[in-house]
Amino acid sequence: MRALLKDYARVWVCDESPDADTTVIRRAGDRDSVGQVLTASAFSGNICIKPLDNERLLPKYLFYAMQWVHSQGYWRALCGSRARCSIGVSDVEGIGIQPTT
Repeated sequence: MRALLKDYARVWVCDESPDADTTVIRRAGDRDSVGQVLTASAFSGNICIKPLDNERLLPKYLFYAMQWVHSQGYWRALCGSRARCSIGVSDVEGIGIQPTT
């Protein structure tokens, strides 16, 4: 069975004071910015991600894993040819992961 990010992390749309370890851009004017990883400071309206169990999914690993997902063009492919693009919580939750055992 394939492990999904939603099984190991809480994923939600950030509010004014996110309690997140990783934040990704939800909407952007160009496909290359969507899904880009930001520091966990307040970025209202973007997608926040926080591991449910820091022993199974390390916060720093999550940050770099999401950078890797972005650099591999995962979000660009999801956006297709649309210039303006947005991703949802379910898109992020559906990313396959390999947690530590």
